[in-house]
Amino acid sequence: MVLLDNASAEFTFLVRFFGRTNPSPSTGTSTPTTRPRRDPPLLSPTSTHGGMSDSGRTTASRRGTQDISSQLNLKEAERIFHEIYDPALEYISTSFTSLLTPTPSALPLLTMIRLNERILNIAQERGTIPLEGYLQGQKMVLWPLYRKEMDNHIDSLKKLADEAEGKGLAGFMGRGVRDQAVRGVASRYASIFTSVVVLSEEAEEAMIFSSYVPSTSLHPFSCWSDWLTGSMTRLRTELVRLVTTQSTKIKSLPDRHSFLSSIYDIIMHELVSGPGATTHPKIQSELSFFRTREEESRRRLTA
Repeated sequence: MVLLDNASAEFTFLVRFFGRTNPSPSTGTSTPTTRPRRDPPLLSPTSTHGGMSDSGRTTASRRGTQDISSQLNLKEAERIFHEIYDPALEYISTSFTSLLTPTPSALPLLTMIRLNERILNIAQERGTIPLEGYLQGQKMVLWPLYRKEMDNHIDSLKKLADEAEGKGLAGFMGRGVRDQAVRGVASRYASIFTSVVVLSEEAEEAMIFSSYVPSTSLHPFSCWSDWLTGSMTRLRTELVRLVTTQSTKIKSLPDRHSFLSSIYDIIMHELVSGPGATTHPKIQSELSFFRTREEESRRRLTA
């Protein structure tokens, strides 16, 4: 934020100082740039109209020349900005790298992504063009790290579900999964879910929460989008498999359904008590998903 405020002030000054146009041949006056907004051209873009008079074409030509001059002045302002601020950007980059070593867990990473995007939006609103690419670069570093951490969550839960089914080395050695471990995982899942809802942008929700559909596109970011599409759904799928498998180890049907009901109740309690608003559509949908299963388990228990 210190970098943002100082860089915005500096770039605003440079744009205004170097954004003055040459005197107009017709008026002998100059027009300083007064708005360091996201849409510099420093002057209004040239517009052309059919049937323009000779006088109009002359004026348009003059304005076009001024626009070109303004764009050159803007590039000059950016060049000078980097001469001044590149050492500061290098310092921030070093600090940024240190925050990612060792790699934080998924929720802190998603928090950093949200903060980065907020700073980027402010930089764009202020027209601080040289910072935009720099902040975008940080964003491109953070998203793959978040993806990796969420993949680790999914793989870890998948491994645990496999062990509950007797697969893998742990299953071969007869080391089963304890009920208490399943309860802990269920609580953790709900905590992550409601936190991700709070930290998700509306435009990303479809990618993060919807069903996973493999992409056939060869676009370099297609696999990234595929992963985002349904990461939370895949996590829930493994959780349900773990809970269901663990319940089948209980021979007594009443005890089995009591176990299932208690697990689903833990998840719903965590969803309600977490940071997300219970009125949020995603949390409402998740509550409905587990409430249906909890009610079904209770009905079977009563029967």
